[in-house]
Amino acid sequence: MNMKDERQFVGYSKYRSRLVDGHVHTELCPHGSGDRTALMIEKAIELRIEKVCLTEHAPLPAGFAAEYGGDKKAYNTASLKLNQVDSYLELGRQLQRAYGTHIDISLGFEVDYIPGFETDIQEFLDRYGPLTDDNILSVHFMEGVNNAFYCLDYSPKEFERGFGPWIQSNMSYITNITLLCAKLYALTSVNIRQNALVTLI
Repeated sequence: MNMKDERQFVGYSKYRSRLVDGHVHTELCPHGSGDRTALMIEKAIELRIEKVCLTEHAPLPAGFAAEYGGDKKAYNTASLKLNQVDSYLELGRQLQRAYGTHIDISLGFEVDYIPGFETDIQEFLDRYGPLTDDNILSVHFMEGVNNAFYCLDYSPKEFERGFGPWIQSNMSYITNITLLCAKLYALTSVNIRQNALVTLI
């Protein structure tokens, strides 16, 4: 795909370059640096970035706390609270008004996909989606030990606590998949022939 087609594909055909930051948090991010978002926008302008997408963590579904088995700090700092959503949207609108003649700023959410909570996620998007420009889907929580959910990227200790026993009990499966991926990668970096795949399997 050439650059023109790629820009059209992602919906940014008016841009002459690919200088877009598609995932920016704000000063409201509970696990962020606390740096003022305006300073980040000013730096983006200085770097000639043409668009930034503000995508703050959407609130977690209300019933998810009962399914979460991990570190409480990881849960409590994972996302905005529902009572912060309006403040976040207003911050984004203020930044659009203040800097919109210098840089394109879109406003949206980073929404966690959590199996079993699809209805809650859809209700949130139905309510707030019309007020946003761009939204992204992410996975920060997965089911782990004792069928509870754990945070994937909070800390190595948290990851080990939630997924270590599963990884240990499935190590031969994981090893085989890893080796298969490595073989496939090696084949794709050379000229793949149909019989090479047969030999691999």
